[in-house]
Amino acid sequence: MANQEATQLLHIRNTVHIVSSFYWSLYCSFGYHPDLLPPFPFMLGLSIGGTEASCGKIEGRNYDYPKNSIGGNLAPAIQACYAERDVVQLDVILTAHHMGHFSYKACAINAGEAASQECFDSNPLTFVEDILYGSLPDPNYPNRAYIPRADATFIQKDSKDDYKFSHRFRLPDGLSGDLVLLQWHYITGNSCLADEGYLNYNFPSGFEPKLQLGVCNSIPSDGRGVPEQVSSIMSQFEGLSASVT
Repeated sequence: MANQEATQLLHIRNTVHIVSSFYWSLYCSFGYHPDLLPPFPFMLGLSIGGTEASCGKIEGRNYDYPKNSIGGNLAPAIQACYAERDVVQLDVILTAHHMGHFSYKACAINAGEAASQECFDSNPLTFVEDILYGSLPDPNYPNRAYIPRADATFIQKDSKDDYKFSHRFRLPDGLSGDLVLLQWHYITGNSCLADEGYLNYNFPSGFEPKLQLGVCNSIPSDGRGVPEQVSSIMSQFEGLSASVT
């Protein structure tokens, strides 16, 4: 790469929109397949992920291999360039708020290759800052960002009355490649609580979970069942091996 410092960007400002139990992601939506209606950006979302399809899957369409508008393979489109341990800003809008938490993972691939969930699991991002609401990292689960309740007096909404979230996460050590995917994972908290972390974290006012729901029996690896989950490839970027100076 001719000039690594010149290509450094401070933040990534992609937005993932949740529509009811569906979602769309920037990676999966660019050049949407013609049988997806309504068209971009309000395309039907993807409801299954994890081990079945890390980028999402719906009605037989597997977005680990996304298609363009004429049915061919969707070409990579690098959105930003980062170094190891860079801090990136990640924004999410929820139209259907189901409590819970967000986490992010990364995976370096070659163009045309599908990223495995094992690859993502090996490269979790670390939660740094809740820009809008000020929640603090969970020392027992440093990769997750809890979100405030829908009825919190301080919750912010956009012009469409949808819920706004903005976090900063740190990219992992040792991650580099010409094409790196960023996976967003949302585990909801309206059916049951993901794990014991919800019982031990000191939730700020307005973030308190519904403890009466109890802890989930398990977290399905394929995203099916409860708790409801959403897994999406949020962005593509180049991961540099050089450190930021």
